[in-house]
Amino acid sequence: MIKIENKRTGFLYMGIILAGIIILGFFVQSCSDDSFSSETDADRQLSEMELKLIAESNEFEDYMMTAADLLQSFRIFEKELAKVDYAKLETVIENGREVRYLPEAIRTLQVDRKVVLMNEKKEILLNKYPQLSEQELLSFTKCVDICIGRSIRVNEFFLDKKINIYRPLLKSVIAEYEFDTINQLVGYLYGWTFSPDYVEVHAFFFTDGTYMVALDSRNTANGCAITITTAGDKHYFNGKEISVMSHTQTANNTPSDRDFETKEQFPHCSHAIFYNAGFYFY
Repeated sequence: MIKIENKRTGFLYMGIILAGIIILGFFVQSCSDDSFSSETDADRQLSEMELKLIAESNEFEDYMMTAADLLQSFRIFEKELAKVDYAKLETVIENGREVRYLPEAIRTLQVDRKVVLMNEKKEILLNKYPQLSEQELLSFTKCVDICIGRSIRVNEFFLDKKINIYRPLLKSVIAEYEFDTINQLVGYLYGWTFSPDYVEVHAFFFTDGTYMVALDSRNTANGCAITITTAGDKHYFNGKEISVMSHTQTANNTPSDRDFETKEQFPHCSHAIFYNAGFYFY
């Protein structure tokens, strides 16, 4: 059951937020915690046949379903939490401490139980395929794509839970998505990097505290374009002043020569690369 102790509200809330953001990232970064493979295995990339074998296994399907279920619950949790009036929360005294319980709509999500279940499924998966924990993010992404494309069981689960993991085909159109919080932005961008239709996108931080992802028809998997307006020492997109201009990358967080040229072209805002659920400023 999720509850909030008076002096720890911020810490408990942030813990849930992070759990949602790194739902899949924790898996990829678990090499240091789950060191099953030898140094030789770690250096070897899995073949397409090996990736297909892992992606079609019951263990990978189980992990995919529990991870997707947790992520959906986290999104609902965040929306419901935004509606909470903390002054009206149910308050009880437990062991001499004042405890406030979150509303029923949030408690029934059982986010804490789903986090535990996902980690259990992760351990089972890594015990059977320890080599997966040593692979690059790209290999894990391929497993996800194969699983979604071939697994009837996983797709039936997504339909039953009303989980929409498919992204619209945006390569030939311009699309923009606005977000009110950094958590929403990071969650969207991380999910986008796993899309079969992935292309690089720009993510803007605006001075009014809002965020936006922009997908341009000129974008490719290795580059993206955008039209920025400059007035004096300020840069604007869609009429909003930019404080941070960033873009996604899936291979690494190293800026290219073109990135540095863009930084020189727009010097009055910060610049960053979104990679593996984090922003890397340069």
